[in-house]
Amino acid sequence: MRDGVQFHREGRWQRAEACYQQALRLDPRQPDALHLTGLIAHHRGTPPVPSL
Repeated sequence: MRDGVQFHREGRWQRAEACYQQALRLDPRQPDALHLTGLIAHHRGTPPVPSL
């Protein structure tokens, strides 16, 4: 998550999202990863796609 947040701050959304997805594979209800993945989708103008 820490790396993902840093990538997110730098505008490197693809790298950040990959970190968040990894966190969600470990814990599908991880609230920060869910929230930040949604923010990236919002910034892109696309709905988030859950990876279950």
